Amino acid sequence: MTAIADDGVQIIDVTDPENPVTKDSIIDDSASELDGAYAVSTYTIEDKHYAIISGNQDNGIQILDITNPDAIIAKGVFMSISTVQLQDLFDVATYSIGDKYYT
Repeated sequence: MTAIADDGVQIIDVTDPENPVTKDSIIDDSASELDGAYAVSTYTIEDKHYAIISGNQDNGIQILDITNPDAIIAKGVFMSISTVQLQDLFDVATYSIGDKYYT
């Protein structure tokens, strides 16, 4: 789940709906794009699980490796470039074509 005011992401194990358990979390820093973390989309490549988070205030996206929910790993970031402005980014979706993944 994302926390727009806290600028971060929290993984919660909801396997047992009667007993949700918090796992790892990650917050915005100078190397990430989680300021104003808002939307999330997940996908799997082979045995790895990833989350793409929209950093609404950073005007970019952050990719996280969530394969181990107890140890989230920040991966790549994408920020606005001159031809694409990602201001007010409120939604993220992921799809695949063949062996390629897009957001």
